[in-house]
Amino acid sequence: RLTDIINDGLLPLAPAVRNYLRFQWFPTRFRSGSASRNIEKFIFGCTNRYENTASKINVSHAYLVENGDWEFRVWGWIPCRLRSDFHLSREEFLTDLQSALTDETACRRIFGKNSPVSISLTEWHSLDSNQHDGLAYLKELLGATDEGGVA
Repeated sequence: RLTDIINDGLLPLAPAVRNYLRFQWFPTRFRSGSASRNIEKFIFGCTNRYENTASKINVSHAYLVENGDWEFRVWGWIPCRLRSDFHLSREEFLTDLQSALTDETACRRIFGKNSPVSISLTEWHSLDSNQHDGLAYLKELLGATDEGGVA
């Protein structure tokens, strides 16, 4: 069945990428302890009897694009002001996340050490922390003009 799914142009790699980010990248970047665990739950979400928190980082499965490459997307929402125990800014976190997703080590940890897969960043979008107009940012992403058309 997995072969059929891949032959149809879908590669279900989202859990592997999320697990890499949560259990391999995040612990090496952030200190251990209860503060780190709380930050991990805030960023990656948690579900238990008393608390449900949605992940702030999401990953799509990979899908085959026209040129024969595979593409997957990572998106999320990180607040402009992070908690004081986070010990770094939103911009620093996003820079680290971007590096983690394009690092050679990431490919080996996600796909196996002998994998021929390489990850390249095609696009990166992030809302500047100083910008407070979400509609303007959405228009920028869509390439929309002030007249309502597309640039």
